[in-house]
Amino acid sequence: MSNVFDKLGRTVLPKVFDKLSDVGLSDLMNVVGETVIAGTGGGRIKSGTTNVYTDIPVVFAPDSKGYRNMTGEQIMSNQDYVLKFPTHSPAGTRYAIDPKAHRLVVKARTAPADEPAKTFRIISIRDLQGNMYEADCVRENI
Repeated sequence: MSNVFDKLGRTVLPKVFDKLSDVGLSDLMNVVGETVIAGTGGGRIKSGTTNVYTDIPVVFAPDSKGYRNMTGEQIMSNQDYVLKFPTHSPAGTRYAIDPKAHRLVVKARTAPADEPAKTFRIISIRDLQGNMYEADCVRENI
């Protein structure tokens, strides 16, 4: 049975996601890695970003209606999203996603939608039988 899941993850699903992208039913995203160094005061300083993987087909949707909470006497609102994408590239290379070091950037949509790029911070990520990733995320640039 594991051979079936392996073949499905390495060959079938990447092609399905590519076809969905070709006909406009999915978006494309980049996985961006952040370089973070420790500051002199003990904080963290972002010193740059690099594209780890590019042009990964992805589908995403809000996970809930969103929520608000009071933190330090400030209202904080949040909207969770679920992003689904293949675990392997069309060439068969596995995407190694690190929730602590990577951000998922869904590319901007062009006409007729004209939507800007969206950056998501990964909260948790599940590997579904080696076939597809399902990432719970929070949108950063609203």
